[in-house]
Amino acid sequence: MFDCILLMAGSGVRSHLPYNKILHPIQGKPIYEYSLNLFLSMNECRSVIVVIKKEDEALYHFPATPKLKLTYGGATRTESVLHGLKEAKEEKVLIHDAARPNIQKEQVEEVYKALDSYPCSVLATPVVDCIKEGKNGFVTKTLDRNQLWSVQTPQGVLKDLLLKGLEESSMSYYDDVEVLEKMFHMNAKIIVGNPNNIKVTTFQDIQYMTYLLGGNHE
Repeated sequence: MFDCILLMAGSGVRSHLPYNKILHPIQGKPIYEYSLNLFLSMNECRSVIVVIKKEDEALYHFPATPKLKLTYGGATRTESVLHGLKEAKEEKVLIHDAARPNIQKEQVEEVYKALDSYPCSVLATPVVDCIKEGKNGFVTKTLDRNQLWSVQTPQGVLKDLLLKGLEESSMSYYDDVEVLEKMFHMNAKIIVGNPNNIKVTTFQDIQYMTYLLGGNHE
């Protein structure tokens, strides 16, 4: 069994919407409901801990189920994860961005099952573009794309390890497995993901996700 921490406390400024982007409807259903409903439907998931901004609470319509827990986010993603983690009971925890509505059950299961053998696991896709480092408007280095991955969620962790790492560090992290990399020198097991498991960030992403989820294909 695992607990899911569903991160929903972002602001979504880059979407240029007047509200949190995960509240935007696609096919009559807000973006956050796609991943929420998936995790709620999974027998392996003991509870879904939704982490929201307190001031947004009245905007959500959550199903009445004891499987769903509610907590409030912090000033950063790292703080929001910590708040959610303190509500988790299972040792295996999956952390997912609600802004990734196109996550598939098979991918979730692979991340979860990897925790039987590894302390952390992560969905990722191989980088296909040529990636360069730059400074002051000039390229400084070309990176070897054969060693580069584009990281997604969910990310799987052992709760006690991540909790210890976050409580002993004052840093803010890009994602969850980075905590175990930096604090305990642990390497996350890579689970090859689907390129369509994109994070909705801009309004163009919303349009593309509408296409992926079967909305307006014109």
